[in-house]
Amino acid sequence: MIKCIITDIDQTLTDAGMKLTPRTLEAVGKARAQGIQIVLCSGRPFPGMRGYLEALGLNQRACCSVGFNGGVLYENGTGTVLQATFFEPETLQEIVAELRRMNVNFHLESPISIVTGLNPIGHYTVRDSFITNMPLEVAKFEALLKRSDICKIMIADKPETLDSLVLPGKLKTKAKFVRSRPYYLEVVPLNVHKGLGVEAVAARYQLKKAEILGVGDGLNDLELLEASGMKVAMENGADALKQIADIIAPPHDQDGFARLLEALLRKDGQNLNGIK
Repeated sequence: MIKCIITDIDQTLTDAGMKLTPRTLEAVGKARAQGIQIVLCSGRPFPGMRGYLEALGLNQRACCSVGFNGGVLYENGTGTVLQATFFEPETLQEIVAELRRMNVNFHLESPISIVTGLNPIGHYTVRDSFITNMPLEVAKFEALLKRSDICKIMIADKPETLDSLVLPGKLKTKAKFVRSRPYYLEVVPLNVHKGLGVEAVAARYQLKKAEILGVGDGLNDLELLEASGMKVAMENGADALKQIADIIAPPHDQDGFARLLEALLRKDGQNLNGIK
């Protein structure tokens, strides 16, 4: 029996305008009324999830969410960081030095802010700050590289720039690189992935793997699904995700998440293929 649904946000839970539809809000409410936990698991930080948590009624101390692609577990009532994985300063310095040499736009992220030493500030960095509701700090690189609270490095540039980007092999032994969007290449510590977040949620609520349903659309959701007992990929999702999924849900812009929940509540987690 499914007791917890752990879901990605963008292009999974939301529509094409990154909004929660009335049907989704209603379906989540009904699922929660039947005792099913809903947990958001995103590359976003807590400020970028707060609006969704409030709309869904999940902004309570008993609820938690996963940010930074599994790197940070938050308590939803206050945004308190329950656990987090940060870059070692030496690793951060090495990666940043290489990115500066490659002349790509990037910024750093802590659990509460976006920080950059680039001037002018990149367009996609400003966009990320706006989408995630994170304050944007500007400082000299010398100061930034001494910080011990950096969860993620975001390479944020034109899609064609990222398409042609060739990363030195040594960097791939220092961190994990995930292309979450055409204009975003996320860099997190090697041991960080959304599956780590699923494990943290399972431990917090004493859940078995079979009691967890994971939903996602992007390549950074692979580990989320792998750590879940029931794996659901959105129809608009990456092929690699759909290949490992137990269920393919309708597209995110056709109330796919809501339709998944409706089917789950009707069938109690059994034989969900062919969702209407």
